[in-house]
Amino acid sequence: MNQGTVRALRGQADVTGQERRIAVRTTGTAALGLMLAVGAAVSGVAVRPADAGLVPVVGDRAVSAHVFVIVMENHGYADLIGSPAAPWITHAAATYGVADTSFAITHPSQANYIALTSGGIQGVTDDGDVTVDATNLADQVEGAGLTWTAYMQSLDACGGDVLRAFCGGQLYARKHDPFASYRDIASDPARLARIVDLSALNGDLATGSVPDLVWITPDQCHDMHGIEGSADAPCDGADDQQRIAAGDAFLATTVDSITASTSWTLGSSIFITWDEAGFQDTSGCCTADPGGGHILTLVIGQGQQVPLRSVVPYNHYSLLASVEQLLGLDCLGQACAVAPMADLLAVAAVPDAPPASPARSGW
Repeated sequence: MNQGTVRALRGQADVTGQERRIAVRTTGTAALGLMLAVGAAVSGVAVRPADAGLVPVVGDRAVSAHVFVIVMENHGYADLIGSPAAPWITHAAATYGVADTSFAITHPSQANYIALTSGGIQGVTDDGDVTVDATNLADQVEGAGLTWTAYMQSLDACGGDVLRAFCGGQLYARKHDPFASYRDIASDPARLARIVDLSALNGDLATGSVPDLVWITPDQCHDMHGIEGSADAPCDGADDQQRIAAGDAFLATTVDSITASTSWTLGSSIFITWDEAGFQDTSGCCTADPGGGHILTLVIGQGQQVPLRSVVPYNHYSLLASVEQLLGLDCLGQACAVAPMADLLAVAAVPDAPPASPARSGW
């Protein structure tokens, strides 16, 4: 993909900042019409080229009212799609948006989380505690006058010490909490307080007080990672099907709680991705090849009317670019060198047509 195409897909085309956001302005109804017009029916799924359309914006920011990002662990695309242990994931992939050729950046885990939030791995090569000096997504969000919260499952087990490596028998793992590793956040108590236990999410959803950017990290018993090597581990890390089933159930329940809330407003989006595939898979794309393997990335748009399947190669930088575009932000690092997932960002809706509801937790 040449740089001209990348610029066009980002809505930049030789403009930046405010001009870029104006350049991609369109109405929700027009965007939906474009989405349907360019969709080619393949087994009932609209498969669209990456340059089929851009994300609509209103005023100076994208239509999306809230952007939710959920990051799971250590499984590749083939491990999940069609797995009897993952009925909700398989159904969601056939119902909403799925990137068939999505890739992680590297191995092991932590560098992928840093890449997802800063546009680069920032020299991180292992899962040890790190302090990173880099402009990050939280900086961008705050700089634009928007809000963010990172909801970390089992963080309460840390007793208020967000910077601990592990808590609760390794349920909480700092390596899966990228915001705790940025110096400008870790050194500022007010900003560090934006990292909270996942239990706070339901209350925020109920009161309509969720921020513009919602980051969700399940604990290691629910993110498909598992915990091994301890007789008193809170879950069985050796049974992979059990790990997949626990993660599938977590996603079903979490997505259901989001989409059933008043915070699931017109234009809101949910991104679900996996940090990396198995260590033996070093496939990649775009600006990171070799990479961290072929992974699954799902996109659920509040106004989505038809299933979408993308055959365009994407990686974690593409997801970051998508989040930035939805929030009306400029790009960070390698996110400037890739295209956002324009063909999966179905944020337009016909006002009188209710959007499809994601599969309930009974799947």
